[in-house]
Amino acid sequence: MWAVLPVTPEQAKEDQVWLAFRNESATDPELAELVAEDRAMSLGLARHTITSLRDAGQANPEIDVDAAATELVALFDGLCLAAVLTPSDMPAAKLKDTVTRWLDALATRQ
Repeated sequence: MWAVLPVTPEQAKEDQVWLAFRNESATDPELAELVAEDRAMSLGLARHTITSLRDAGQANPEIDVDAAATELVALFDGLCLAAVLTPSDMPAAKLKDTVTRWLDALATRQ
């Protein structure tokens, strides 16, 4: 999961490029299609992750998987954006801690 967060200098550079790509997609239909495909893939991965955690007893069995997946993708988007825009405020440890706390809270979420 850490592979999609900018926790290394190389990943931070990749996220800077990805952010520029996403900005360009606002005016380029072909790029917009790629961004939409990436979003669908991200949501699918998040659903799979949350379903796996639920099935392993690490998330509430009553959890709304789709809602939690949307939140997880939004969390990652926000963290990546914050890390690119203000890297000194979002070091790797803070990124990881934020995601870990969110995942830990799945045990009691519905």
